[in-house]
Amino acid sequence: MLSFHNQMGGEKMKNELKMEFSRCLNSKKFKYCFSILFGLTILSYAMLFKQTFQRNSLQLGKTTDYSMIISSSDIRTIFLTFVLIAPLICTLMYSDSFIEQRENNMYSIFLMRSGKKRYIIAKTITIFTVTFVSIFFILGFNEILTWISIPDVGINNGQPAYLIIQNNKAEYFLQDIYDRFPHLYNFIIIIITALFCSISSLIAFNLSMIFKINKIIMVIITFLIVNGTEMFLSDDYQMQMYIQTWPAEFKKFLMVLSIWILLTVITFVIGIKKEII
Repeated sequence: MLSFHNQMGGEKMKNELKMEFSRCLNSKKFKYCFSILFGLTILSYAMLFKQTFQRNSLQLGKTTDYSMIISSSDIRTIFLTFVLIAPLICTLMYSDSFIEQRENNMYSIFLMRSGKKRYIIAKTITIFTVTFVSIFFILGFNEILTWISIPDVGINNGQPAYLIIQNNKAEYFLQDIYDRFPHLYNFIIIIITALFCSISSLIAFNLSMIFKINKIIMVIITFLIVNGTEMFLSDDYQMQMYIQTWPAEFKKFLMVLSIWILLTVITFVIGIKKEII
């Protein structure tokens, strides 16, 4: 009997997740937000194409030098803009769905159908997954376009990697990985960026459960939480600095990431207990 109830509960959860993913991915809001962020990466690639058109291999640096993540040119500005606005735009993908359903008096209907715990967990999984996959796909697509467009036969016009290691001079976060596996390094930064955007989206969703706020207030509070740390903390304790590849110790990064995860968990627990109908 217990097994039957567990099976039925699992089926209900799967159905709830399917509906949440469907509502999110089919919404115009998600498509608009995704298009804005995707458009930034296309703009970055267009600038890369203009910069490198008809150059031969002797005139090019190595492939990863032209990544929007590492590049020191105007392309880098696009990535910094992306880092600034992505956590906020991602909150509008689906983090405000609870506010919409509450304002449209639909919350009680969904709650009666699926139950409070299942309803909130399904939304949490959907928000995290959609945000993470979207950011990973958008930035990863740009990386692949760069690999295709720039042959990995160019020269590195900067300081050779062996001199950087010899002088113990770190230019980037996780310098050893960058020196030996530059393509892997870029995808590690992409994963960190996607994770941070997902955390920001979850915090926004948690706030919408804790306080009876509208979408604009939700975005403003999330912006202050995400970017306000720059005003009070040193670079070593700002997640944005790691995303921007500033040199820092890995153990400090783990500590910063742990704090953001802890903040997400705390606001989630409070949100479950105090969600506003």
